Amino acid sequence: MIKMIAPILPFITEELYQTYYSQVLGEKSVHTLAYPNNDVFAIKQSLEPVYKNMDTVFQIIEKVRGYKTDSKL
Repeated sequence: MIKMIAPILPFITEELYQTYYSQVLGEKSVHTLAYPNNDVFAIKQSLEPVYKNMDTVFQIIEKVRGYKTDSKL
């Protein structure tokens, strides 16, 4: 995420990178990092359980809102 924001906020992202990530990632600057590989299929598969849980959350919210409407709260 910090790499994607770097062209817009170069000084802030560089400071954040130097403070939190430079020792871990080993690059001298946020601007020399490679962009992450976006394997859309792998990302979608890894988020599948999250999507299933979100459906449950939305169903709960819908029921709570219905109860509030019926109870005139």
